[in-house]
This record gives sequence, structure tokens and C-alpha cells, in this order.
Amino acid sequence: MMDWGNILENSLPTSLMTSVLVGLIAWYGGIWRNRIRDREHLEGLTKLQEQITQLNHTLTTERDARADLLKRGTLIFQAQFEKEFEIYVSLSNLMGALYSSVVALAQERLHNIDAPQERYTTFPTIAHESVKPLIQMVNTDCSERVKKAFDNFSELLESCIPFVDNEIFIKVDEFRKDIIRYVFSVYKSFRKVQKHVNKCIPIEIEIHKMDHPNWTGDYIEQDELVEVNMNASNLEYMMARLKEVRQEALDLISNRIKSLNVIKND
Repeated sequence: MMDWGNILENSLPTSLMTSVLVGLIAWYGGIWRNRIRDREHLEGLTKLQEQITQLNHTLTTERDARADLLKRGTLIFQAQFEKEFEIYVSLSNLMGALYSSVVALAQERLHNIDAPQERYTTFPTIAHESVKPLIQMVNTDCSERVKKAFDNFSELLESCIPFVDNEIFIKVDEFRKDIIRYVFSVYKSFRKVQKHVNKCIPIEIEIHKMDHPNWTGDYIEQDELVEVNMNASNLEYMMARLKEVRQEALDLISNRIKSLNVIKND
């Protein structure tokens, strides 16, 4: 059997043999070095791909969350939310104070009324009473509380027009106008009346024909504005009406606040 070690040792110089061995080791080491480098590169790519996948997932989640917020409400900045919220709190408080003062005013008026006598007074009798605003029918202290509450409420409402939702402003302003109508003005009511054509001027007949194309009768039915004193039944209607409008305004405010989604300054 041939001993290649002896053959090489006998046939090649020692220096050449060393060079061959060094070259073989370097070549083999290079192979492993490349394998290790490729493996590390592959692992790095895998980790990078995982990071990209995670980032895409985060971005998708955030995008969907923002889209959901847009569907459910309105995005506003923190400063705007705080300003609007502060106004709504003040409006609610002043509206409550005004409503309470008007209820006290109405109760004071009811206290001065002989309810069994006035509650069932016939409409024509009421219509011909001496009429004056409710604010003038009660004692000075009670009236002054209403005036002060109304002034505070009106002042805030006028100053906050640019900062509140338009639907809320319209409803709150409706509450204010009802206060003016029932408390500070002569309460006016509408009643249906029939007017004989012979007592109408020609223009009234022509207007009625335009509004009622199928009308062929001798009488014209129309609304007539009548000034009515604040008796017990009218006061009850007034308080129910103010309570209803106030609650509608509060509901709008509540829904508006729930719909606001604040953009946080991170």
C-alpha cells in the first residue's frame, strides 16, 4: 500500500508542502466563512421581514382605528375640545338657572291665581282681559332673578356662536326665544276662526284661493292671533314647553360631546 504521506514528504520540499496545506486550510475556511456570512445575512433578512410585517400590521390597525373614529364622530384637537366642552358646561348651567328662575316665576304667579276660577275661564273672556307680560305679574325679587339669569344666559350665547355646533345653537336659541315669548312679551295664542266671504276684502279671498285650490265654500277658515293672559292652564303649557325644549338642547349637547374624538399631541 502506498503511503502518500511518505511520498509527499519524500517528493516535495517541506516549504512547498507547508504552502499547500496553508492554501487548503484557507480555501476550506473561506467556504465556511461564506456559509456563515450567508446564514447571518439570511437571518437578518428574516428578522427584517418580521419587522416589516409587524410595522404593516401596526399601521393597518392604526389606520382602521382612525377610519372608525371618522365614521363615529369628529376629530378635533385637545384645545378645541376643552374650549367647546367648557362652553357646553356653561350653557347647560345657565340654561338650568334660567329655567329654574322661570319656574319659580310661574309658581309665584300660580300662587296669586284663584285656580278654580281662572283655570276654566272661557277663551273669549281671557282674550279680552287686561294683558301684560308675565314678568310684570309677580313680585320684584322673583322678576329680578329671572332678568339676571336671562341676561347671563343671553350674553354667553351671543359670545359663543363661533365655537358651538350650529344645531345646538339653534335649539338653545329656540329656548331663549320661548323665554322672551312667554315671560317678557305678551303671550300670544292662535285660534281658528271662520270669516264670511261677504266680510272679506277681495285680496283676502284671492289669497285664500291660492292657498286652497279646491276651496268652494262661503266661509274662509284662518288663524287669528289673540293676546292671552297668563292663567293657570297657560302657565302649565309654558312650563311643559320650556322643559321639552331645554331637554332637547341638553340631548344635543350630550350627543355632540360623545361624538368628539380628541387628537392627542404625542
